[in-house]
Amino acid sequence: DNSDSAVPTEKAVKTYVDASATPPGGSNTQVQYNDNGSFGGDAEMVYDDSSNVLNVYQLTADEVKLEGQLDVLLLHTGDKLLLE
Repeated sequence: DNSDSAVPTEKAVKTYVDASATPPGGSNTQVQYNDNGSFGGDAEMVYDDSSNVLNVYQLTADEVKLEGQLDVLLLHTGDKLLLE
């Protein structure tokens, strides 16, 4: 069907694309995640692509598997053991 009603106009396509664009969550270098249906970012979870390093300032998990070189700074505060 080549009728005018079947072919979207350039203006209609541009409006659709502009309306569906979603800005990224967080600031530069912050890892993005799904925050209840919206993009989120956190200053305490950042990725440096020039050095291929992920920094996470607080991690809670039952098990963590790490491979390769691991540089660790251990801090003990009260009943918590903090890795930095």
